[in-house]
Amino acid sequence: MTDSEIKELLNSDALSVIEDDISRACNTYVNRDFIEFTVGILRREITNSGLPFEYIQQQLKLKRTSITQFGLRLFMTLKDSPLEEEYPQGEEIPKSALPKDIASLGLGTGFGVKYAIYLHFLETNPNGLLDYIKKERIPKVQQFYKTLQKVYNS
Repeated sequence: MTDSEIKELLNSDALSVIEDDISRACNTYVNRDFIEFTVGILRREITNSGLPFEYIQQQLKLKRTSITQFGLRLFMTLKDSPLEEEYPQGEEIPKSALPKDIASLGLGTGFGVKYAIYLHFLETNPNGLLDYIKKERIPKVQQFYKTLQKVYNS
């Protein structure tokens, strides 16, 4: 997958419809100002999923409603959760050095792809989902995995 293919995906109607529906329902917006930055993130997410790029493009079109509904439930579940970082024992950061909250710049475009990947694994291979979120280095992986399953089954 090339940078131009990823940019095309980020600007596609298939992705925009999903992300706009979720953001409107959550009373926020999609910030499309940082597409150049997002290309590398999206490349890593797709590569870590092991799913073909073309398959993800297809899923965004075919499963629009399912991805939107799942994404909305996930967003609402996670919106009030504190952002947490995991640090190895002995490398914890003192409270004075912890990141501070900053003003929101909206939702970064591309989040719909991650929701599509989550949904794919939940529907087809839950163990693959656990492997994927480990590769993505999401903190508290077991807790997040259980949250994804709970949201999917709700």
